Amino acid sequence: MYQFAVVTGPVLLERFTMASFAGFMVDVGYDANLCIFHAFPLCPSTKFPTTVDRSLDGGVIGFNFVGSNTVIPGDNTAALVIETNASDFNLLGALSAQDSSGTMAFGVGFQPTIPPVPEPCSLAMLGGGALVLGSSLRKFVLSK
Repeated sequence: MYQFAVVTGPVLLERFTMASFAGFMVDVGYDANLCIFHAFPLCPSTKFPTTVDRSLDGGVIGFNFVGSNTVIPGDNTAALVIETNASDFNLLGALSAQDSSGTMAFGVGFQPTIPPVPEPCSLAMLGGGALVLGSSLRKFVLSK
């Protein structure tokens, strides 16, 4: 979940992108009622994305704020939500905001990662071993 605010300056932000989602299932949206910025007594004017896009390789998600939804000083975005099947994030990817000329206003990094999953054969061998051990233990207990 991401939320951006323009506090000062002549910045007019029209696009926020998040990268490193290639290879992951992704669903996007926004939450108009959530304010992440606790520094403000109330959230300033909230702007909503007009469109959302994804690059051809799936790696970059872009939220676009154009026309009357351009984010200007005193505004914040709605909470931008990206849901993935990744279970962890490392600081290696990219997060950026662009103004109307396409110039990057800022950028930070993150990287979604998936933890290793045991292969099915290993699980089958463990389950089979447990069955053999249980069966042997049952025969041993019944023979006494």
